[in-house]
Amino acid sequence: MKERREIRGSVEHTSGSRKRPRALSVNERNSLLHRAWELTRDRDYPGVRTLLSPISRSHLLDNPELGYLLANAGFSTGEWEHSLDLVLDLTEPIDRLGHPWLSRHRLHLEGIIRMNRGEIAEARAIFLEVLEMASGAGDDGLAGATSTDLGITADIQCRWEEALSNYQRASAMYQRVGSQRGVGSVHHNLAMTYRQMGFYAEADTHFEHAMLYFRQSGSDAEIAGCDMERALLLSTMGDSDRAGVIARRARDCFVEIGHIAGDADSLRVLGIIAARQGKRSEARGLLEDALTRIRTVTDRLTEAEILEELAVLEHLEGNATASADRAGEARRLYLQLGATPRAERLGGRLVRQEHVEGEVEGSR
Repeated sequence: MKERREIRGSVEHTSGSRKRPRALSVNERNSLLHRAWELTRDRDYPGVRTLLSPISRSHLLDNPELGYLLANAGFSTGEWEHSLDLVLDLTEPIDRLGHPWLSRHRLHLEGIIRMNRGEIAEARAIFLEVLEMASGAGDDGLAGATSTDLGITADIQCRWEEALSNYQRASAMYQRVGSQRGVGSVHHNLAMTYRQMGFYAEADTHFEHAMLYFRQSGSDAEIAGCDMERALLLSTMGDSDRAGVIARRARDCFVEIGHIAGDADSLRVLGIIAARQGKRSEARGLLEDALTRIRTVTDRLTEAEILEELAVLEHLEGNATASADRAGEARRLYLQLGATPRAERLGGRLVRQEHVEGEVEGSR
C-alpha cells in the first residue's frame, strides 16, 4: 500500500476572513501542478487530496487544472458528493480557458461520478458525448475509458452483449496507447459481467488478469475493488473461507484510504459470505452496517444490492413484513437505475426460497 504523503499546498493568505486570498503566483501554481500530477500518476490520491484540499475554492476555480486534479482524487477516494460539486463549478472556468483536453476530461469525470451515484441515463448521455469528443481529438486513452464506462452502464442494466462489446472496444484502444491500468480495468469489468452471466471460470481468469495489471499500475482502491469482487465470485463457487480472507483484506484497504463506498460494499460482500456460511446473525449485522454507511454517500446500485440481501435474509428468518419492505426498497432503486432484470431477479430469489422451504417442511 502506498505511503501517504503529508504534503500541503500553500494557499490562504488573508488578513481578514472576508478578504479574498491573494492569487497564487505562477511559481506556486506550477509547483502545485507538478506535484499533483506526480502524485496522480503514482495513483496516490490521498496524497493529492492532502496537497490540494487546503486551497480555497476561488483559487481552484482560477486554476481549474488544480481543481480537476482535486476532484479526480476526491472521486477516487470515495468523496463523490464534494467532487461532483467541484466538477460542476469548474465547467465555466474550463470553458473560458479554452482547454479542450481539460474540458472533455472534466465532462468524463462528471459522467463517472453520476454513474456511481446511480444516475445511469445522465451518465450514459455524457459518455456518448465524451466518446465523440475523444475520438475526434484522437484521444484513444479517454475513448478507451469512456467505452469501459459505457460497458459498465450496460452491465448495470443487464445488457450483457452490449457490455462485452464496449469492453472489447476499450481493450483495443488501451492496448493502442499501452495503458496497463486500462487493460486491467477491462479485465476487471469483464470478470464482473461474466460472473453475472454465470460463467464463473471465465470470470475468475479475468479477475486474475486484472489483479496482475492493477498491481503494476493500479491504485489501492482498484486493487481492493478487484479483491472484493473476486471474493464474491469465490463465495458463489463455494470457497467461502478463502473468500472471507480476501474480502476482509479488501475492507482493510478501503478503511485505510477512507473510501466510504468501498468500505460499505466490502461489508456487503462479507455479509453475503456470512449468510452462505449459515451465520445469519453476523450477516445481518454486516449488511445493516453496510446500509448505514452507503447511505452517507449516494450509491443507488450498492444500496439496492444491500437491501436485496437483507430482504432475502429476512425471508429466511420468517420476517415476511420486513422482507417485503426491504425488497420493495431494492426494487424501487433498481427501477430507478433502469435495471428491471435485477428487480425481477429479486422476486425470483424470494420465490425460489419459498419452494426450498416448502420442500424442507415436507421432508420433516
